[in-house]
Amino acid sequence: MNHFDDIVRELYNHVHVDTSHCLSEFIHSHKVVIFGVGKSFLAAKLSASLANSFGLKWYAVDAMTALHGDIGIVSPTDLIVLVSNSGETSEVLTISEILHNHTRIVMTRNCLSKLAQTADHCIHLPVRNEFSPFGYAPMFSSLLTILFLNDI
Repeated sequence: MNHFDDIVRELYNHVHVDTSHCLSEFIHSHKVVIFGVGKSFLAAKLSASLANSFGLKWYAVDAMTALHGDIGIVSPTDLIVLVSNSGETSEVLTISEILHNHTRIVMTRNCLSKLAQTADHCIHLPVRNEFSPFGYAPMFSSLLTILFLNDI
């Protein structure tokens, strides 16, 4: 068994993953808006595009541009998904605070983070190593984000 297999198994079995409630939120939502910055946004964008192919109304919005007007895409009943590897990304945290009246699901490696504490549910991304050349780029956490969102 390699490290990748262990991580994927942990993603689906981890005790901090509130999957039944999260899946129910996705199933009963008319529209899902996913926010992230950098690689997290790109992972969200890929998953939203795939969901659109199945007729689902999923939208990915860069948190930076959301703070400068793109947040207008959000309707009162939308499900909000906030993706942040660290759970401390300031722009994503600000979006969560602005949308405090919405149901919010956070996807992060740190379910004790400031961002996770603002949310209704936290999906823990069990990242032990990003496998990036410099150890900093969120390569593996982005892959796990895509795997989870595409599995819904």
